[in-house]
Amino acid sequence: MADQNAALDLEVFHQAIIDRLKAQFPGFRVVDDYPQDRRARPVPALYLDLEEMEGANDEDPGTGQQALALRFAARIILPASLPGVGRKIRAMAASLCAFVHLNRFGQRVNAAQLIGAYPDVFAPEELDQYLVWRVEWQQVGHFGVSVWEAFSQGSVPGDLLSGDGSGNAADYQKVLP
Repeated sequence: MADQNAALDLEVFHQAIIDRLKAQFPGFRVVDDYPQDRRARPVPALYLDLEEMEGANDEDPGTGQQALALRFAARIILPASLPGVGRKIRAMAASLCAFVHLNRFGQRVNAAQLIGAYPDVFAPEELDQYLVWRVEWQQVGHFGVSVWEAFSQGSVPGDLLSGDGSGNAADYQKVLP
């Protein structure tokens, strides 16, 4: 079992999402992230993009780690010349929405919260050639070293004490036996 306080490895998380998308949607010729060549590509294609990381301080795990809301977008790209492309791309977007909904992609992150699916202007110079829709979702992950990591290395906390806050240790009482 994975360490409950382990930091999320962003590269591993990216690959886990890609692997799950490939397995769920084998009809795509390409499932990848961050395309280098935006002109020539095999289609249908699905590209993953981590677009934003924002502090999610209301999701503090109590470990001293930073909670980040990770906003992902997956772009579905189909050739504009495909018969019935308008309906097909919308059906694909709906299927992707259903798959992403509450998915954790096998990682220690909060369940995916779907934001929506929309037509996308992926590359304006290609509008005649491709139809593109994007599916957006957000997940919270925890980054950095946990303050509790010392426990897994054999460190045991001391007594739990209660007092008036004066700093006088002699006035403090042991809370647990």
